[in-house]
Amino acid sequence: MVPDDKACVRGLMPEGEADMAEILASPSRGEALAVGDATPLPTGFQVYPPGPPPSSSDAPLSESWRTGPDDLDVADIIDHWWKQTR
Repeated sequence: MVPDDKACVRGLMPEGEADMAEILASPSRGEALAVGDATPLPTGFQVYPPGPPPSSSDAPLSESWRTGPDDLDVADIIDHWWKQTR
């Protein structure tokens, strides 16, 4: 884990367990860490992809964030937002 990632994880952990983030290795793909009131101790676990994968026609999220639509007018969206119109 890079220092910024560890700082983010440390900020999410309960105060008494924040130094646990320092001993975390870099997680592999599909590994997750559960922290908070519902878990007595931070718990690492593996999340496996579903098999078969969902048959979805959604746009790939990572691709959508990078490229976005060509006709997106952010200034117009913000203007409508401030005016509370559609």
